[in-house]
Amino acid sequence: MLKTPADRTKTTSKKHPAKVEKVKKFNSRYLPHAFFFSLALLTFLVYFRSLSGPLVLDGPTYINSQNLQSMGHFLSLSFRSVANLSFALDYHLWGINPVAFRITNIIFHIVSAALVFYLTYLTLTLPSMKDKYGMIGYDSIALYAGFFAATLFMLHPIQTSAVNYITQRMAVMAGMFSFAGVILYVKAAVTAGKKSVLYYALSALFFILAVFSKENAVMVLPALMVYDFVFISEFRWNEFRKRFVPIACLGIILGLAVAYYFKAGRFIGEIATLLSAPDKPIESRPWMGIDIRWTPVEYILTEFRVVSRYIFLILVPIPSFMVFDYSSAYPVSTGLFHPVTTLFAFLFLAAILIFSLRYLRRFPLISFGILWYLITISLESFIAIGLDPYFEHRNYLPAYGIFLALASLFVYSERLSPRVKKEVVVLAVALILSVLTFARNGVWRDGTLFWEDVVNKVPDNPRAHLDLGLAYMSEDLHDKAIEQYLIALNLKPHYAKAHNNLGNAYWSKGMPDKASEQYRIALNLNPEYAEAYNNLGNIYLSRGLFDKAVEQYRIALELNPDYVDAHNNLALAYKSQGQTDKALKKYQLAADQDPDNAEARYQMGNVFFRKNLVDEAIEHYQSAIKLKPGFVDAHYNLGVVYLQKGLTDEAIEQYRIVVKLSPDHAEAHENLGVAYADKGLLNKAVEHFKIALALKPENAVFRNNLDRAYQMRKTGEATETTPGK
Repeated sequence: MLKTPADRTKTTSKKHPAKVEKVKKFNSRYLPHAFFFSLALLTFLVYFRSLSGPLVLDGPTYINSQNLQSMGHFLSLSFRSVANLSFALDYHLWGINPVAFRITNIIFHIVSAALVFYLTYLTLTLPSMKDKYGMIGYDSIALYAGFFAATLFMLHPIQTSAVNYITQRMAVMAGMFSFAGVILYVKAAVTAGKKSVLYYALSALFFILAVFSKENAVMVLPALMVYDFVFISEFRWNEFRKRFVPIACLGIILGLAVAYYFKAGRFIGEIATLLSAPDKPIESRPWMGIDIRWTPVEYILTEFRVVSRYIFLILVPIPSFMVFDYSSAYPVSTGLFHPVTTLFAFLFLAAILIFSLRYLRRFPLISFGILWYLITISLESFIAIGLDPYFEHRNYLPAYGIFLALASLFVYSERLSPRVKKEVVVLAVALILSVLTFARNGVWRDGTLFWEDVVNKVPDNPRAHLDLGLAYMSEDLHDKAIEQYLIALNLKPHYAKAHNNLGNAYWSKGMPDKASEQYRIALNLNPEYAEAYNNLGNIYLSRGLFDKAVEQYRIALELNPDYVDAHNNLALAYKSQGQTDKALKKYQLAADQDPDNAEARYQMGNVFFRKNLVDEAIEHYQSAIKLKPGFVDAHYNLGVVYLQKGLTDEAIEQYRIVVKLSPDHAEAHENLGVAYADKGLLNKAVEHFKIALALKPENAVFRNNLDRAYQMRKTGEATETTPGK
């Protein structure tokens, strides 16, 4: 991939020609590979800090066992099926392991950067570029320009959002396949014969893969036409027309595919409807962000500022300026002068567009880079009206245009006096960007740091406060979570999800009445909120109102038949009513829908144990432990079953695991004492009986067993002990 033409520079040395030739051959063949390998290693190092980062926003929706257990579902062309297939492959290799998923993202990112290198190098070695800039030091310029573009692409902090936000592997893969498609198209255009047809076919295949990774890749096709006209056809219409047919055919194929699988016809019709009433507030559409009730004009005016901000962040990559989620908090432009920065942003974008068109012949690399950016960013920023206005991961594919424009400065560096050492520039930029990206990745280390960063930068973002509350809940910081939920509700009073989560926080604090009140408010705001019904059912279940609990769980399942937690909870309610067969069926449903659901397996073990089906209980407890290592309750109950079955050694093993994981588990210490007593190890039995009694001094059974153990040790006679429960 990193091949370079043979070095054309001839040596003038007469003393050691063989040695000089060997060194130059090494530099030509191995130096690019070594340099790129170093960049790749540096990329892994700067992203290592964020490997354990949280799943954010739609992460749990895509990255869950229920969604990924069947790879066959993603083998056909459908909405983002190529990216989803990669998620499914990761799942089948590693399970739900965010670190493994994120490593795959980094690998794809490095591959994309390698393609960026080669595309830049290939562009600069086209005949049109040779004719324009001459041959002096040409290969060196192309090589270092390619490295510079790849360095910017690989290490720029603007890319951290796409690489770390696991589900935006979609954007990464769309970029990766798009770059491959462009490279193959260029190879086809400059190659004759059957090989050219093969390149065109492969190019079409990669563009299809790109579009079915993420649909914004379709915007590469108009950018490709500009590329051909400028760099391959050299502004000659007659030459360009020779390849217009294959481009048009490819565009038609992809257009039909997109129209069929993505229902693009309906999308285009709805966009046209929105634009037909430019001053009317936008009505909700499936693709739209939360609380986007602006007019189409306001949305487009706002995007002038958003896109200008993106470009600023690419040129001035300061991590403190970067924000993951602006949500509904991004200030809306209500007119060109409200705020006045809207006018400045419009003039800026208009100026760079006019410059790129005006000087396309004179500065083709810079001008094309600008056009690439504006074309490829346009779908998500200007065409798909009503999306969340701001997400930095949308720059993954478009940013290449700015990076190419910056890399093209190497072409003009030959005219500088004194000349700047290109390798020094590339290395300096790599180190600076590495520091900046390393700093930006610091906020991705855990959910609390991540959402605190967003809240500090965008305090008016209700979704960020909600997610920060969830992060606090995961750390059992219930009061802090409640504070964040109340802020979210102050910003957005009719926020059903915030009411539901506030109810969860109250429930965790042992305040069921307040929790119930919040769940009811959430249901009044959204009568189809399955999670709130499930949570209200939990309140009833805790109070022994089993019929009411069953009613709430059933409603939740009517609204969401695949709701695993509701299946689990309904089974628990049935079990509490003594309806073990019904409970078993529901647990089985939950386990079938979510094969990684350890809780369902554990509860099935409990049902079998209650039905005195000991072997089946053991099987399901073992399955739960395999799915969730360190599952204390499953280890404990497995020990109880083993002890009942007379498998004393196996029981001791399980209880020892429990007391190691949970040293204050009194019943585990008690049962461990019983097992040791059963084996005649009375000193160990006494030790654990004493610990159990110290933990629960009021327990008469524990005291009685300790007394009996003392008696057994004194008399040396077998005396019956009673297991803890």
